[in-house]
Amino acid sequence: MCYNCSEGRRPIRVCALVSDLALAVSPVWLLILVLGGVYTLAIVGLFGIGPCRFHMLLGAGIAGVIVGQVASDMAGWRLLLLGDLHILQATFVAMGLLLLTRLTTRRQSVRR
Repeated sequence: MCYNCSEGRRPIRVCALVSDLALAVSPVWLLILVLGGVYTLAIVGLFGIGPCRFHMLLGAGIAGVIVGQVASDMAGWRLLLLGDLHILQATFVAMGLLLLTRLTTRRQSVRR
């Protein structure tokens, strides 16, 4: 259902704005968020990390996928792609960053 709203002089169809916004966002960003979340859940499930550090690991997982995507795109590697997303390189970098984050947060909690 579309609603017309008038901002200023001409009416604007709200459903047209929403569909334009949905088309403007690249599906790669959605895949990055999903993969970062899935990899984070895998590490949490594997090592049994408490919920207090979940937000830090989620940020590390998403950042790792982004760094892997950008690095492989800049290097020109085209090994395993899902659309425009470099799955293999993004997975390696994300898992490495997640494990590094887990080790550093574990050391900090042991020192206290």
